[in-house]
Parts: sequence; C-alpha cells; structure tokens
Amino acid sequence: MVPAVQVSAASNPAANYLVQIGEASWAKGNIENAAHEFSKALILDPANSEAVRHLKDMGYSQGLYSRP
Repeated sequence: MVPAVQVSAASNPAANYLVQIGEASWAKGNIENAAHEFSKALILDPANSEAVRHLKDMGYSQGLYSRP
C-alpha cells in the first residue's frame, strides 16, 4: 500500500492533490497514470518530496534501475 501524502502549510495544495491521485492510481495498478500524476505534481512543486519518492520507488519496482 502506498502511504498517504503529508501536507504542510508551506506545500502546494494542487501538487499534493495530484500526488494523491497518483497514489490511488498506483494502488489500482495503473502505473502509467500514477507516474503522469506524480510528474505533474513536480511541475507545480519541484520540491514535492512525496512525488519524487514515489517516482523513485516506481522506478525500482518496475526494474528501471536497481537500488544502490
């Protein structure tokens, strides 16, 4: 299960919403849509650590790269 987004006062609500959509898509197995939503979140908020973490985890789980 994908953990929920932690929202802070300084974060971008629209980016956090896109991360939540990405998490729901990933949980349903829709990897392509999840990656798209996480990427859109990063366009709005390049410092969104949740979107970065999810994209990184997706890359590992899909075999795009291996863990160090």
